[in-house]
Amino acid sequence: MRRFIGARMRQAYPSGDWFATRALTALTPAQEVTLRMDRERQQREVGATAPAEAVLDVQHFNQVILRNRDAFEKTFGTKATWNRVLTWMREVGDSRNEWAHPPLGDSDPGDVDRLLDTCERILQRVDAEVAKQVAALREGKIQPSEPAPVDTPPPPPPATLAGKGPVANLSAWRDLVTPHPDVQAGRYVKAEFAADLQQVHDGRATAEYGDAREFFDRTFVTADMKRLLAGVVRRLHGETGDPVYDLKTAFGGGKTHTMLAVYHLAKSPDAIAGHPDVRAIYDEAGGAPKKAAVAVLVGTHLDPATPHRLQEDTGGVEIHTLWGEMAWQLAGMQGYQMLADHDSKGRAPGSAVLERLFALAGPS
Repeated sequence: MRRFIGARMRQAYPSGDWFATRALTALTPAQEVTLRMDRERQQREVGATAPAEAVLDVQHFNQVILRNRDAFEKTFGTKATWNRVLTWMREVGDSRNEWAHPPLGDSDPGDVDRLLDTCERILQRVDAEVAKQVAALREGKIQPSEPAPVDTPPPPPPATLAGKGPVANLSAWRDLVTPHPDVQAGRYVKAEFAADLQQVHDGRATAEYGDAREFFDRTFVTADMKRLLAGVVRRLHGETGDPVYDLKTAFGGGKTHTMLAVYHLAKSPDAIAGHPDVRAIYDEAGGAPKKAAVAVLVGTHLDPATPHRLQEDTGGVEIHTLWGEMAWQLAGMQGYQMLADHDSKGRAPGSAVLERLFALAGPS
């Protein structure tokens, strides 16, 4: 599959670095960082001409193929076949994850047989000879090869810093870092360190989060965050890019902080344009975006049992659904009226209605 993906990507995108511009951008931010490091290590150890597809893993195949449909459409044919192949690829990816984090005991023989059958179905459209080998393996005509034994490497020496001896002799952090004056003076409130997107949107947050300039003054923009924010700005320019970001981190990993950064870039692009970190984001994205219409839907804030009652001058309108709330925030009463019937009946609007709403709320 790696060779197949590499060949199709080079054929579809002969100019430029397809791996950097088409493959990495199809992955999640965390996957992108890991794969970029793998590629850099490969180039150092093997050479600059090493095939980039060699660092792709099974878990990446589905996303790369899905986001670059024009490179693979001829191989996978009709829409029905395309959807089946993507479903099979997801199944293989899930099996790969289960194999990497196995439960106690051997894999179920039925699950193994199903996985091999799925692999065979995919490979029949990619490489018929390899598909035959998988079929023979599934039917027991050939046996899987045993991995070569790996010598256990000796334990690494104690970590050291150049000229400083063992890490155990490092100074304590409090001897090297000066805490923020608020912390030193005991003026901080722990609750204020919990970012809340709804409070920012309502204007109830402290300046650390609610004021766009101060937010970026206190934010260390990592390489991953910069890459994500630049992608958002490019999207606001009307260029191609991911319209949806699925942020997945452990508790405290920065999901809300990243959403706040996106919020301030969309709401106050000019007010923070002079900030050095924001300026670097704009430079990477090709310029500052125009101020955008923004809707904030925080699931833990909206109460389905308590409608959102608008101001009295709206005639006592009540909003019942996420769709109605989004329309109201994006385009006011005019936007809400476009979805009023759906909102009152609790029905999701169709794409044509949403397109008209976005056209109304978007730039002219």
